[in-house]
Amino acid sequence: MEGKYYSQHLGDGFATFGSLKGARCSSTRSEIAGGIAGLAAPFPTHIAADNFSFIWIFQHMLWQEPSWKPPKPWGIMKNGDLLQLLWESIRSKGNQSIRASKTKGHATALDIEKGISNSREAQGNGYSDRAAALVHEKMEVGFVEYLRFYEAKQSVVNKALTYLYRAFATPVKTDNKLREQENRAAVLAGTLKPKVQIPATMPNMAGATTRKRHATKPTGRGC
Repeated sequence: MEGKYYSQHLGDGFATFGSLKGARCSSTRSEIAGGIAGLAAPFPTHIAADNFSFIWIFQHMLWQEPSWKPPKPWGIMKNGDLLQLLWESIRSKGNQSIRASKTKGHATALDIEKGISNSREAQGNGYSDRAAALVHEKMEVGFVEYLRFYEAKQSVVNKALTYLYRAFATPVKTDNKLREQENRAAVLAGTLKPKVQIPATMPNMAGATTRKRHATKPTGRGC
């Protein structure tokens, strides 16, 4: 499926939404892509999201100096391709003009009353959920069903792999535990046999004689 993007007025705002390509897409990855798109706005930007992982990463980057480097190369980090774009976008825009905050997802009137959320954040989060629903409506017929089937299939495969791992690992762990118990009992009883250790390097055998074999010089004669 090719990536398709749409724009539409939602309430008193303007929404841009679409599908994010990739075999290993996740909610966090989608949030990062949305954050990158939001930073492209030509004015100070406040990004609020209900995904804790995304906001934690975002705020961590906002606190860093321009010379900051990630703990490991972007290429081997989870979602490293998008995180690198996010970091470069923050550096280009300037962290003084960016704010990121965690908001309550699907906030109710009771959440607003308790101060967990406010009307503006609840409205914005509602628009985001509506935009996500619009993406599903615009997808090709059967595509969402295919994704659900693939998700169910992967869940079965993961459970099978977990079962196989436990089937192989449990006997090994049990054997190691029994050996450890036997060794402890032997130590207490004083019957533990000394182990033979092979040195990593062979000692220098001073005075040892060696016999050398001398190759016979060929005479060039046939047999």
